[in-house]
Amino acid sequence: MTPSEQAKLVLSLTDLTSLEDNDNFASIEALCKKATSEYGNTAAVCVYKQFAAYAKYLVEDKVKVATVINFPDGALDPQRFAFEYAYALSQKVDEIDYVFPWRKLVELTQDQEHAFADLSQVKANPAYQTMKEIMADYLGPLCKKDTKVKVILESGSLTPLQVAIASQICLDYQVDFIKTSTGKHGKGARLSDAQIIFTLIKLNNSSTGFKASGGIRTVANAMEYITLAQSILGDDFIKPETFRFGASGIYNDIVNILTGNQTSTPTNSSY
Repeated sequence: MTPSEQAKLVLSLTDLTSLEDNDNFASIEALCKKATSEYGNTAAVCVYKQFAAYAKYLVEDKVKVATVINFPDGALDPQRFAFEYAYALSQKVDEIDYVFPWRKLVELTQDQEHAFADLSQVKANPAYQTMKEIMADYLGPLCKKDTKVKVILESGSLTPLQVAIASQICLDYQVDFIKTSTGKHGKGARLSDAQIIFTLIKLNNSSTGFKASGGIRTVANAMEYITLAQSILGDDFIKPETFRFGASGIYNDIVNILTGNQTSTPTNSSY
């Protein structure tokens, strides 16, 4: 695959994202223009709830519109969840990115070993069943609607065991995507966490997709995740329906490659 082909592929898989405190209608308009530019359409744009309806108007159904709830902290607050979920649905968004209450999972597993040998044994962990029951009040309602659901694990703040438990719970509830990070806390996406998620998707024979988010700034970084996914789940997994990148900075690298044929290089170690 040529650098230009790689750049076009990554563009088609990207949720072009702006989740900043200083976002305004002008910045959202600029984001949506990038998402539907001469270089091709992205998979989606992801914006705060108050800008979602405006983004839908701007993109004219050319790309999906996503928003975030329980973001970025991942609280265990049923009233907040109910309000934010209802607000998101009222904006007619196509997709909702929900932050998993990862701190509760850390609390339940803080005395356990960080390493483990067999992913097939995740369900035997006591924290798995406790957390799964807690999530019935959150993932249960989310997964009953037609709106696509991406669950953000904040994997860069979790151990491999915690990533596996959270991922298995997401697979049990048949969420549409498992997403790595908010980009607001701890480390972002890591290939080692992606490998756990991909392997569990395969072990569960699941149709759940994957979204890498947090720290992915170049096409070369993105291709590392694509290559890993292909090795575990096959080429058919690499499509917007099952594979995404959550990014904002990556767009510049894509354009540089498409206009100047520059070679993209990884910006940091993903493991």
